Amino acid sequence: MKDELIKSLYRKEIVEHTLEKLSRGFELHNNLCVAIKKELERKDLTEIERSKLAVDLDKTEWEGRVFATNYKSTQREYQLILKPRIIKLVVELKATKEYKDIQFVESDKKAKELAEIELFGKATVLPDNIELTSIIKSTKDYLKNLEKLINEQKKEVKTLKGYQKSKLQKEIYENEIHAQTLTKRLRNREDYYINQFLPQYTIELAEAKEKCEDYFDRANEMMKENVDIQLQFIVKEYHSHKDDDDKLWLYYIALRNRVNSIIEDIKKNHKNVKRLKKLIRPL
Repeated sequence: MKDELIKSLYRKEIVEHTLEKLSRGFELHNNLCVAIKKELERKDLTEIERSKLAVDLDKTEWEGRVFATNYKSTQREYQLILKPRIIKLVVELKATKEYKDIQFVESDKKAKELAEIELFGKATVLPDNIELTSIIKSTKDYLKNLEKLINEQKKEVKTLKGYQKSKLQKEIYENEIHAQTLTKRLRNREDYYINQFLPQYTIELAEAKEKCEDYFDRANEMMKENVDIQLQFIVKEYHSHKDDDDKLWLYYIALRNRVNSIIEDIKKNHKNVKRLKKLIRPL
């Protein structure tokens, strides 16, 4: 158990460092987005300058949302899993004196500060059925702006000579390669969504509507036996997800997988514990 505490404290240091880096990365990208939007308000911009800024804004917002989404998921791990686990282990080991100086960063406070920023609010971990369509739409918008920029650059390059012409030709080449890559990704994502994800999603959503309540009831039984500390974080979200198909699907997958994992663990490691036998009956 002490080894587990040591590993958890090591993980705590890594996560705290990661949170700091992610928040800084997000803030830098958001500052750049604000500056680009301000620049786009200028009336004296040429079409090619405006197109370049639009592409830069798409790219910077996308990268900023990645930082924000990673911050949110890391912060959830820190607050909902890591912090309670460390506190629990310290108490169980009766090592409150030895580890009395453990300090936790105020990640909730920082998250609230970041939440005041519009871009941070746009970044969230969505169910795959929503996230995939959102990514496809964002990619199409980005590609549209990029293709507009390329067309403007091709017009501009005809008026240039020497170094400026060669430099712009290189930019056009790089942008065309990027557009080809985006187009390929877009086709792959649309193909995956239509031919792989959607059929499986339809099956699992039907299963969720039929079995989610059964898994929820079993999870509550498991919590009474205190077999898994993380289960409580899934169970408490049930009522906010059960009436929305999009949310229900993602919630059911998480709940089903966790409950099934616990059942397999009981069968393997605790099959002779009488009070737990009722938990492994078929669902």
